[in-house]
Amino acid sequence: MRRLLLGALLLAGCGGAPVAPATALEAFRPLHAPLYAAAGQDRAPEALHAHLAARLHGPALTRTYRDQAALARRARAEDTVVEVDSLRYLSVEPIPPPPDSPPGAAWLRARWTVSGTVRHQGHAHQRTNLYAADYALAETESGLRIVDERLIGLDRVAGGAGGEAWGPDGRPRAARPLDAAALLELSGEAGP
Repeated sequence: MRRLLLGALLLAGCGGAPVAPATALEAFRPLHAPLYAAAGQDRAPEALHAHLAARLHGPALTRTYRDQAALARRARAEDTVVEVDSLRYLSVEPIPPPPDSPPGAAWLRARWTVSGTVRHQGHAHQRTNLYAADYALAETESGLRIVDERLIGLDRVAGGAGGEAWGPDGRPRAARPLDAAALLELSGEAGP
């Protein structure tokens, strides 16, 4: 039984000592903010993965890498440049972990705005989006990392009518809060 439990913890990618909420609060912004530095950048796959792996782990790393690599390919194919102009945190606070939380993870709820510019077809669009998401931070074999994220809200607050980011099913159209894909998708010019 002990081996089974240890194996499950290793497979989950975390299993270090529980992370204190104060530690998670201190680490969150330095882990989260640089994710936007990679958005829209045409980096070699290895460089992009290394940049993200210094901040994310497990499924959070896989999803974000896939999304940002796809955004870079799409931007290159459509001769589009996505620039994140500013990132402003409105709040970051501890929350209770959900029942399916990774072992030892501390959870935070963050609200922030991202302003950016999408340049393509000879013109530019400026957008500001408001995001809300829950994040799990856990100790991994590489140190403290974001191991899970759950988008709970997304809305355009400047550069277009509010609510454009929401689909008819009431769920966010942008799949991920950790990349600039929403800026490209919500420009209204790029196809899905």
